[in-house]
Amino acid sequence: MEASSTPQQVEANPKPQLDVADYPDELHEALGHAHGSDDVVFTAMSPEPEGHVLTAAPAATGDFLPKGDHFGLHIEHRPLENAGPFTGGGKKWVWHITVSKWNTVDAMFNVLRAKRAAPHLIIGGRAGVARPVVIQCIPFNLAGRALEHPSGPETNRANAIQVEICATVEDVPQFSEKKYKALANLVRLTNLTVPPSRRVPRVLARPFNNTGRFGGQAFFDAEGHCGHMHVPLNSHSDPTTAFKGSHIMDLLKSMPEGGYQL
Repeated sequence: MEASSTPQQVEANPKPQLDVADYPDELHEALGHAHGSDDVVFTAMSPEPEGHVLTAAPAATGDFLPKGDHFGLHIEHRPLENAGPFTGGGKKWVWHITVSKWNTVDAMFNVLRAKRAAPHLIIGGRAGVARPVVIQCIPFNLAGRALEHPSGPETNRANAIQVEICATVEDVPQFSEKKYKALANLVRLTNLTVPPSRRVPRVLARPFNNTGRFGGQAFFDAEGHCGHMHVPLNSHSDPTTAFKGSHIMDLLKSMPEGGYQL
């Protein structure tokens, strides 16, 4: 399905099932983990016009990160299907892990595309590329498809910007300072890209050592950073209690102009 300048609802199975035999063993756990959403499916949306997306610096009017190398990250646009417009709610950032290794960013893009389970951003590694690779799949003014809601609320549409980190459960306690700085750089670059009224506050909506999930209205209203583990009516526990969300908030508060050197 090709990207368009205006998302259109399409008739499609919102949660297709994949044959794990078609994928290498290292991705089997990720295939089971990426449930996706029962939300209706909207066509992928590309930057419009393409020239609006600056290649040299972020603009506080956009919904796509600037392509190329910025804030120590290598950024690409690969539009995927979305869940349509947001319905409101507090400005929030939801962290996921893919349960695949860091260097699987391209393989995970293919998995999430096939499962119609795309977040806004995927961050991971690529052989031969020194910088962390960020693939933007969905513009920041439309909803991702990486959260479930078998019965209200519409979790994806509650102003939730979603990012998948290529990592396994075992990797998270071993995250390096460099990796946390890369994640902080990604948050800052996103907040510099979107209009000020839609910036996610640099606070935790819920600490990551708290495994309790929000209620439906509480999640809708929440502002700040949380994990998939905190989303109501979802079964996942990523990015786990080992994820140092509070450290990312500290890094954001003391970040030098242009981001951390990676």
